[in-house]
Amino acid sequence: MTPVKPICLVSALLCGFAAAQAPETPYLLRLDHSNFEGHSCALLQTTGAFHLEISDGDEVKVFEGNVSSDEITKLEADLNSTALSNLSQPQIQEPLIRTRHDELQLSIVRGGTWQDLLFQSSDSQQPFKRWLQPLVHWLDTLPRLPHRELSEDEGANRCLPMGTIALRKRGDAPPDSITAKTIMHVLYGGPAPQPPPPLQPVAMQSVPPLLILHSFEMKTESAHESCALIGENGIKFLVALTRTS
Repeated sequence: MTPVKPICLVSALLCGFAAAQAPETPYLLRLDHSNFEGHSCALLQTTGAFHLEISDGDEVKVFEGNVSSDEITKLEADLNSTALSNLSQPQIQEPLIRTRHDELQLSIVRGGTWQDLLFQSSDSQQPFKRWLQPLVHWLDTLPRLPHRELSEDEGANRCLPMGTIALRKRGDAPPDSITAKTIMHVLYGGPAPQPPPPLQPVAMQSVPPLLILHSFEMKTESAHESCALIGENGIKFLVALTRTS
């Protein structure tokens, strides 16, 4: 497993959501869900107009349509729950070993700014499943609503808002903005990481053996062989080998 580096990693296409100011934005919500079955994302406006993209790895299907005002009211109630409205990224804990790949990114407009939350596994979603599951279900049911279909070349844009997204840290002067289709892989803040020191060669020594043990066990479908060596200096070596036929 690749260790997590103490640097600022920003999502490839959503890196400006958390810090981008969006006064009078027409948007309400952006969802991005990815697992082994595929990838889907949706961008919803306050008017009910939505942009939806679904990909299974080979092609991208693009849909645009509208949800009812009743559905908007229901969504807003889910989004404004205390659990989600008070949630911040540091509160989302990722395990060292993930049960399965299930990444969910939730971006909500609150008071003219984007609240951006990234869950990189099903494990980190579990404590908030009660509030996240209705949103994932809503995303899955969008293709069944009345819509028009666009070609990938005509409409695919990773469900990003139109216009520009400003990239900046809080308290910093805003840098040059980027367009919605600009792809940013990694933003790094802080000193450049230093390479690890070179490995020092270890002098090989010949140690007379004090004790050698050998064991061989054969079963119906497998065989297990192991040996141990103890040198006169007290250093122990153990080698085990299992064969399955």
